[in-house]
Amino acid sequence: MIRVNSPLNFRQCDVFGLFHSKAELASDPVVRKLIAEQTVEWTEMIERHRKESLKVLQQQVEDQKEVLKALLVTTQATQMKQLEAKHER
Repeated sequence: MIRVNSPLNFRQCDVFGLFHSKAELASDPVVRKLIAEQTVEWTEMIERHRKESLKVLQQQVEDQKEVLKALLVTTQATQMKQLEAKHER
């Protein structure tokens, strides 16, 4: 009996003597159910990874914004000091 959660390829099934042809394998309801379940799992995993990647990218952008803001504030303060020193001379 094929376990629903264990991936088997045609050669493995053929070794076990379960199927005589690829057509027989493709038409087996257990195999079809397994393929459908794995397709759903794969789709869910891809979607989950896509969402996680998007969150990571968004966080990176936010972190970079904060660093850039800090650098701009520091640079502006330095420029203001330089400008004040230039006008005092």
